[in-house]
Amino acid sequence: MGALGIRPGAPIVSEDCGAVEGAMQTILWKCEQYLAGQLKDRNIFESEEQAKEFAKKLQNVAPDLMTRIEPMPIQNVWN
Repeated sequence: MGALGIRPGAPIVSEDCGAVEGAMQTILWKCEQYLAGQLKDRNIFESEEQAKEFAKKLQNVAPDLMTRIEPMPIQNVWN
């Protein structure tokens, strides 16, 4: 487990893929972490709020990492 209580590299997506009112959510949020301009890790979240909360906690643990949060279609994750 990492400092945040999360297994390093583990995606943070529930089994239902963020189902909302019986319909599948079509947008996920990715949070990428960069160190010295190089991609170090990428995590997937169901909501923008979850991604921002993760980035905020990560900033307290590893202030030298840059984070980028952006939406991505679920089709980019699963075919």
